[in-house]
Amino acid sequence: MNKIIRACTVSQSLGFVRGMLPYLSNKYEVVLLSSPGPEMDEILQKEKKVRGITIKMERQISLIRDMVSLFRIIIVFRKEKPAMVHSMTPKAGLLCMIAGWITKVPVRVHTFTGLVFPTSTGLKALGHFDAFERELKQRAIETRKYPEVKQIYSENYKERLAQLLP
Repeated sequence: MNKIIRACTVSQSLGFVRGMLPYLSNKYEVVLLSSPGPEMDEILQKEKKVRGITIKMERQISLIRDMVSLFRIIIVFRKEKPAMVHSMTPKAGLLCMIAGWITKVPVRVHTFTGLVFPTSTGLKALGHFDAFERELKQRAIETRKYPEVKQIYSENYKERLAQLLP
């Protein structure tokens, strides 16, 4: 049975996958990966076919802690050997796409949710988004990038760019 790892930075975001777990777990071995939290425990109690792995991930940029998290995710991917990694939040996306690329996970998908840039201001917002998106595109399989809301990039990004530049 093929293994899928669904990853998000914090356990509160696991609510996004809760409804699809019964269907996925009938066809695949499903492993949830996130920071520890009560939501993970709650889902694992209800979904007996689903396993959970907790790795502390900071939502904010923290170079040392992010490198530790990346190293731990690489170890998990090497041990689990998933056929697919699907991340859903910015930090988990970045770390899992890099770890998946390093460990040669065949299918790497990131759904853009929880982005910081729509509420950021100034040139900093554009720089963060551009660098973040570039890295994700390089590490994810390009043909499998599924933005949850396409308007975030097309409308909001263009609007914000117009506000920042004279």
